[in-house]
Amino acid sequence: MRVRMQIIIACLAIFIMPTRALALWEAEAKLMYDSNVNRSVVEEESDTALDALVTYNRVSDPERRLDWTLRATLEGAAFAQTQELNFLGLSLSPAVVAAPAHWWLVRIGPFLQARTVRDNDQSAWALGGAVNLEQQWSPFWYSGEYYAYTDSRARDEIYAFTEHRAGIFVGQNWTGSLFSELGYEYASGDSFQTIPTATITTTVTSRGRGYRRGGYSTTFGADVVRDDVTRYTGTLTIGYAAGSFTPYLGYRYSRGRGDLGTTNTHEASAGLRYMF
Repeated sequence: MRVRMQIIIACLAIFIMPTRALALWEAEAKLMYDSNVNRSVVEEESDTALDALVTYNRVSDPERRLDWTLRATLEGAAFAQTQELNFLGLSLSPAVVAAPAHWWLVRIGPFLQARTVRDNDQSAWALGGAVNLEQQWSPFWYSGEYYAYTDSRARDEIYAFTEHRAGIFVGQNWTGSLFSELGYEYASGDSFQTIPTATITTTVTSRGRGYRRGGYSTTFGADVVRDDVTRYTGTLTIGYAAGSFTPYLGYRYSRGRGDLGTTNTHEASAGLRYMF
């Protein structure tokens, strides 16, 4: 009992003891292109969207070996064609931060996400946890690894999912302002996909074992199926930090394999981030 009390007191001390915490605000807007917005294995449909978000960051004291952080984000997006995908979301991500060495950070914490979508069947909330490792090898380059688990519950069960994600990234600061970052991610879990109604009988019957059919979606103009999917994703980001402003370009390629078939998605974005 005494040991438990000591642990509780130590955890509370992390939050109560005064720190030189730095609070940062970020505002960001980006134009996005998605080549497979309907997640189709047969007939991909592309769309563009304008995404905007505001983030509050409680940053830890770099001189402390043990501290905590908090990230809260309000985000919204509007799509040009598939307007039923327009959404407004809120996420909270507290974390305990440990610094085993001056060049190495470990972040562990839960997260909560809530999203309301114009297509109300896709409105959802999610709980999860993440572990992040970050290494600053020199002033010019850094790397990181992460693992995250997400359990999302949607209004319509066909859009609900659980997912395990693990990834790695490497970044290079070419100058005091110009930077680039490469990333790779492996994910496994269930995910919704769409398939034309005329082909669902032959395709699902001959190949599908881990799927669940959810019926016809007016948003996508196709049948929606929840499938067991393994996804491989590569990302590239190039940006230029000019004072409080950071314009950037991003590219993301994702390949998902499930019982229904394979999906390929190309995403491109151009954005501007402002810190204040």
